Amino acid sequence: MDGEITLPGRDEMLGRFMKFCGARCLRDHFYPPFLSLAGQTIYGSQLAITIGMSYTLFSLRTNTPAADLLAYRLLDFVEVLVDDKGVAGFTRELLSGQLVNTLLAAASR
Repeated sequence: MDGEITLPGRDEMLGRFMKFCGARCLRDHFYPPFLSLAGQTIYGSQLAITIGMSYTLFSLRTNTPAADLLAYRLLDFVEVLVDDKGVAGFTRELLSGQLVNTLLAAASR
């Protein structure tokens, strides 16, 4: 179910990101929107939307193999930011639906 989460502080978040993937293109183009939210309290649904939008912008801007690899790990990215298992599961479900819709839209072009 959706619920409030407090995102990790900036330093902790950055450390978690580097454990997830320290690739320069992610550091420069994918992680910054999340770092701007460090320490804030948001809902899991807001995080799902933020991840989906950030990934879409990242893939359009960079057009690199890293974008393709990240697509396969986006659902895992939720656990980087969310410690609450219930909210993480809900956020993953929402994000999964967004990804399916994005892929279908791209395939129909």
